[in-house]
Amino acid sequence: MSKDVESKKFAKLVGEHLKKTRLLKKLSTTRLAYNSDVQSSLISKIERGISEPHITTLIKILNGLDTTVDDFFKALDYSHL
Repeated sequence: MSKDVESKKFAKLVGEHLKKTRLLKKLSTTRLAYNSDVQSSLISKIERGISEPHITTLIKILNGLDTTVDDFFKALDYSHL
């Protein structure tokens, strides 16, 4: 499998987990955007796997979700890669 395909799969996995985490915390994309100072349209693109976030953007979003980078990545299901 090429690195580009692996990267896209990983971005989709991160996005799906981000959405799951947001919904568990009962936050809209608008509220998360406000909490994290990231545009809601970018959050939506990340959740759908369309956009791959820079690490600084991901950290801002995770801060908006009141979770750590460590906890977020520990909870990922890597079996789908």
